[in-house]
Amino acid sequence: MGSSFIQYRGFGFWSYDPFIERFAGELATAIEKQNHIEDWEKGLVEHWKFQATGISGFVHLQIDEFIMEERRIGFMKIVQEVIDSHPSEDPIHQTGLFLLRLLDGQLKTDASSPLDYMVALPDG
Repeated sequence: MGSSFIQYRGFGFWSYDPFIERFAGELATAIEKQNHIEDWEKGLVEHWKFQATGISGFVHLQIDEFIMEERRIGFMKIVQEVIDSHPSEDPIHQTGLFLLRLLDGQLKTDASSPLDYMVALPDG
């Protein structure tokens, strides 16, 4: 199973592609359900829905390009809503927590950091 490095402001985390693809797709859908969608959100939704297809061979969310500082807090609220829609043992919930920590500046790992933090693959 492939994995991709999800980066924001020079830090990031590795994730198995199916986990981040599914999270990106669900987040894009949550954004679409808002009453008013900004132009930048439309671009993010389009890009993340494509990333969620798994066609490209790796996931590149382009967070730095879409999430400027003035957008970060509102975006984090939507990320939290998607996280909360999954039980804590679900890899999508756990992956979302990594994304939330990254957006909040709490995650300081980079592409060369040890991978002992990665969300585990489900048994079976």
